[in-house]
Amino acid sequence: MAYENNDKRESEFNELAFKIARINRLQDKCNILWQSPKQKWFNQEIMGGGPQFGFVLISSNLLQLYKEVRPKCNSKEREKMDKAKDKISELSEKEDDAIGKKGINGDKVIYRYDHKKWLEIKKLLDTFENNVRDLLDEHGFSPDKNEVRGL
Repeated sequence: MAYENNDKRESEFNELAFKIARINRLQDKCNILWQSPKQKWFNQEIMGGGPQFGFVLISSNLLQLYKEVRPKCNSKEREKMDKAKDKISELSEKEDDAIGKKGINGDKVIYRYDHKKWLEIKKLLDTFENNVRDLLDEHGFSPDKNEVRGL
């Protein structure tokens, strides 16, 4: 057996590598969804989940990113980000109302976008995303710029 003293066991795998992989996957999803944030996307990760607006999926992924870094945050950072998190969480609750008016034209559901509302949502998401990415950098979840090697 590799361990003689059971009281001092250490994990044989590096949890940080798995955490970084989750973070990279979430960031990749956000980058893809930002290409069409007002479009309805099919959320394949939720069984039976129907299409959702891209901005709702972006907010969900950003909240997951924040959950990854939150344990490393100090109380001041948590307080600031938790307030913003609550605003972000409201987006998915009021998905249809958040972006504009929903109408029905025959068999089709049509969304009329309120540009002012959309700009508010976009600003909220941009700010939250930038703050989360800053926290990830600050707390060591992003590669050190000096360690990144290009071609």
